[in-house]
Amino acid sequence: MYAIITAGGVPKEGDSLYDLIGDGHKVLLEIAGKPIIQWVLDAVSQSKSVKRIVVVGMSEKDSIHSNQPIIFVESHGSLLENIESGINKALEIDPLAQKMLLISGDLPGINGDMIDWMADIIARSDYEFHYPLIERSIMERVFPGAKRTYIRMQEGEFCGGDLMGISASMLKTDYLQGRKLVESRKNPLKQAWIIGLDMCFRLATGRLSLDRDVPIICKRLGITGKAVISPYAEIAMDIDKPQHLAVMEKYLTLKKETA
Repeated sequence: MYAIITAGGVPKEGDSLYDLIGDGHKVLLEIAGKPIIQWVLDAVSQSKSVKRIVVVGMSEKDSIHSNQPIIFVESHGSLLENIESGINKALEIDPLAQKMLLISGDLPGINGDMIDWMADIIARSDYEFHYPLIERSIMERVFPGAKRTYIRMQEGEFCGGDLMGISASMLKTDYLQGRKLVESRKNPLKQAWIIGLDMCFRLATGRLSLDRDVPIICKRLGITGKAVISPYAEIAMDIDKPQHLAVMEKYLTLKKETA
C-alpha cells in the first residue's frame, strides 16, 4: 500500500508558528531531537502495510529518510492539489494502486500500529474515503492542554484526525465542493455551511449524526465515505500552534525515555 505524506505547509506572516519557522517548512521544525516529518517517516517505516511512500512538498535535499522507498513530488500550492499530485504519482508508478493512506507530515506522535490500524480498515472496505474521529475524553487524557477543536455530535464530542484512507477513484469526482471543504478544514461550521443549511443547523445544535448524516454528506460530495472512531489520540495531534509543540515535545521526550 502507498502512503501519501503531505509536507508542503509553509507558515505565512501572521501565522502563530511564523516566528519560529519563518519561510521554512513547518515539518522540518525539530522536536524532541529530530524534524517533525522524520517522526512520521519513522512511524511509516514501522508499518507492515506500507511498501512505498510519496512525499509531496519536499525533495531529496531536505535530508529526510526512511526504510521504505520515498518518491518526492514538488508542491502544487493548495493542499487538495498536493493530494491529487500524490495520488497521480502513485498511479504513475503502479496503475493498479487504488487504496492509499493519506498522512499529514506534522503528526509526530503516530506509530506503525496506528498506520496499520487504518490500513486494515480500508483494506476490508469498499468506501472511497475514511475519516477518523477521536473522542474528546481520549484526546484530553493523552494530550492535556492541547486545546483542539471539537465537533459536538449526537454520539459525543470529536475532533478530526489526519491519518486517512483514500481511493484513487476519488480523482474522478468533481472537487469544487471538496476543495472548499479542505480550504475550510479548521472551521467546522463553515464546512457544514458548504454541504447544506440542514447540516449547518444540525452541527450548531449538536444533532449531527455519524450514522444518519455522514452518508448524506458523502452523497452530496459525490463520494462514498465513512467516519471511523479512532482509539488513537495521536492521529489528531498535528502541529498548528506553539502550544502543540510544547505538548508534543513533552510527549515524545517521555516516549523516548520509556522506549
